[in-house]
Amino acid sequence: MPIKSAKAKGTRNEHLAVKALQDCGFDAERVFGSGAFEQQLGPNFKGDICLTTAADSFAGEVKVRARGFSTLYNWLEDGRKDFLMVRADRKEWLMVLPMDTVMRLLHADNVDPQNDES
Repeated sequence: MPIKSAKAKGTRNEHLAVKALQDCGFDAERVFGSGAFEQQLGPNFKGDICLTTAADSFAGEVKVRARGFSTLYNWLEDGRKDFLMVRADRKEWLMVLPMDTVMRLLHADNVDPQNDES
C-alpha cells in the first residue's frame, strides 16, 4: 500500500475509533499529528486518540489490519465469550472487548463515564 494511502487509512480509522468512543458516551478526540508532535507540544499530544474522563485522560493507539487480528476475533466470535484476557510471559494482562460489551459494562450499573460520582 502506498504511504499516502496508508496514512489516509490510518486517519480514517482514527476518526472512526473516536466516533465509536463518543457513541459510548466518552469524551474522545483525535490527537493532532497522531503523536508525532509529543516532543514539541507535550504529553497531551501522544498517541492517536485521547479519551478523557472527569478524573484522568488516556492516550490511545489505533491499529487496523486486514487479517492481523484474526486470532483475537476467532476467539471471541463463537458467541460464548464477552471479552478476552491475553498476555505474553512476564507482561501485564490486556483485556480485549467488543464495543457492544463496553456499552453493556458501562450501563450495567448506570455508570456514566463522564461523571465519576456515579
